[in-house]
Amino acid sequence: MFYRSNMKSVAGIVVVALAHLAAAADFSTVVLAPNDPQVLYIKVNESIKLTTNVTDKTRSSFYIFEIHTRDRELKLADEMVKMSHTTRGAHAGITVFPSTVGNATEAPYAFVLNDIQIEFLHQVKVSFIALIREYPKAAPVPGICMKGNNNTINNRPALQITHGAETGELSYSTAGFVNLTSNTSLGCGKSDAQAGLMYTIYQMYIGEGNLDEDYFLATLASSMLLKEDIEKNGRIIDSGFVQRPDVVNRQRVSFALYPRTASVFAVVVDHPDNQTHAIYTGSATYGCCFHRTQMAIYYCEASLSTKEIFIGVSCIVIGTCLLFASHRYFKTSLFTFTFLTFTVISYIFLEVNASVYIKLETSWISMMFGAILGCLWVTIWKCLGSPLVSVLLQLVSAGYVIAFSIFFIPATNVTAFANDLSYWFTLSGVAVAYSLAIITFTKRAAIASGALFGSYQLIYGIDWFAGTHLKFILLNAVRRATIPHFKLAVIAPPFQSNDMALLVSWFVLFLLGTVVQIFRETDRIPFPAESMRIWRWESDARVRENEENEARRPLLENEQHPDSSAPAINSTRSPTGSSSAPPGNYDSFYHAALLMAEAARNAEQAFSSAATAVNANIQQREDALSGNPTTNESLAAPIILSPAPEIAVIEVLGEATATAPPPSAPPPGYLESMASPTLRGASADAVEEERLQTRSQDPFKPPSPQE
Repeated sequence: MFYRSNMKSVAGIVVVALAHLAAAADFSTVVLAPNDPQVLYIKVNESIKLTTNVTDKTRSSFYIFEIHTRDRELKLADEMVKMSHTTRGAHAGITVFPSTVGNATEAPYAFVLNDIQIEFLHQVKVSFIALIREYPKAAPVPGICMKGNNNTINNRPALQITHGAETGELSYSTAGFVNLTSNTSLGCGKSDAQAGLMYTIYQMYIGEGNLDEDYFLATLASSMLLKEDIEKNGRIIDSGFVQRPDVVNRQRVSFALYPRTASVFAVVVDHPDNQTHAIYTGSATYGCCFHRTQMAIYYCEASLSTKEIFIGVSCIVIGTCLLFASHRYFKTSLFTFTFLTFTVISYIFLEVNASVYIKLETSWISMMFGAILGCLWVTIWKCLGSPLVSVLLQLVSAGYVIAFSIFFIPATNVTAFANDLSYWFTLSGVAVAYSLAIITFTKRAAIASGALFGSYQLIYGIDWFAGTHLKFILLNAVRRATIPHFKLAVIAPPFQSNDMALLVSWFVLFLLGTVVQIFRETDRIPFPAESMRIWRWESDARVRENEENEARRPLLENEQHPDSSAPAINSTRSPTGSSSAPPGNYDSFYHAALLMAEAARNAEQAFSSAATAVNANIQQREDALSGNPTTNESLAAPIILSPAPEIAVIEVLGEATATAPPPSAPPPGYLESMASPTLRGASADAVEEERLQTRSQDPFKPPSPQE
């Protein structure tokens, strides 16, 4: 196997050498007009000479030849054989200073060479854009300044882009002027000369997820190559994001990557004093690689991984449940909110502080922490039962979603928020302001926050399959927290038609979920009445109820059985020939009889106490009235003020007798004694004797017919 790989490498080298010899001997010539981009095709091992006609030999000072491909690297040189000045890349440029003999200026030219690279052998023909720019002598020369303080001319005006997984870096050499006589650069490394130059960086995104090569080249040629198109279609990057490293004559800009969406950059340098300008050779990146190599972090044409599919499907399911049923299943939604929120927070903490020490997958550990804290938050709700405390996390989470959405807008991508303190304080302020604004409407605030969070969760899952960029509302915040230099990057995301459609869908889903939940929960209690305090109250209530039932239970349990030796009790008389009352009513009748007997005893005691208290007054009144025993007062006083009749304890044997008057009623014959004519003329002694006889009678015995 090793022998075969070596033979393949040797064969490749031989083929490349033969291709160079063949290309040097044979090439085709293409004449282009200045500032007129054209799409050309070059075969493997073919060379093309690009040239232009000199239109104004007194005005023209230098030319910039540039080529652009989607991903294939081509070689560009100003000399075919010597290759004295050579550059290569998918976006390459070279500055040519034509020689002037007398009044005749030689036509400038450059060579494009498609030399063989082993990984590109399958590409028989490569399409590329060719462009020639023409500038006057007074114009600044892009990228002419070399690194350091030497005055050597750098004839590579192209922008250089390098990128990793999350961010990319755009770098370029500063512009200057040239002295063709001494073949040296002027104004490089001098602050006063550089102060007269103005650099403007433009950025534009090409259709998201569209990897077609022809589409890329056509869009690039019509949108970001000429100055008018650049100013029309490009978005200016704040100059505050431009970093000037310690290396002299070098500038760079960091920017966020959005894989599978091409980001095109152009830099225009102006010299206001003489009203001239020049354009660097632009560059672009998809944030991923088109060829599988060990160094490639993202492969552009790869399908979604199993992890990404799992994330997308899970977010769609969870988001749908939160959107339409977050308040109906309150405890489940509390766990879900806490789980998702603390999963993100745990992931950020682990990435920042413990990623060096923890070798396991950080996302799984953060999910475990999220599940634990979710259970803890539900336990807090069970113990406290306070909707205000439990809903607060839900409101703050929804508030942060709103804050992240605001900072997703390109207008907020300014250098003022490059400071961590201002960025996070502003985010937190927006989240807290949202929470305080709606917390007084606790139920509807919980419903609205659940619908907002759930709708974004649903859109987040859909975004993974649609290839749009609304998922970066959250991911950019995570990037900012975990990547130290991300705060210095240009974050302005692409916002195209698909993103707009998904944003409108998010808003519609939020309104729909809120309205559905409000109408569904109209006739229900605001929050479930469930907490440890309510459980304890219900437990105490059950204990009290059991104690009361125990107090009402008969003292003798065997009285509940008809065959026991205890007397049978029945409060109603059974018809002749019929059986006794049903057993189901036995306890209740017996209990009623006991209560009646107890009431009678209480009444007897009350009457006795009252009679004792006024005993002295009774004796005085009897002595005063003894001389006139026939008056009505002498008859009434002993009767009214006499002690209450004794009432015997009720004891019912066998079946109940005829219906008797209640214990609280006066005994039989009592009222008749008051109205009997025979007693009106009797003495007080006779009345007292009659009272004592009546008192000894059975209070429950009905009066005789003759009475």
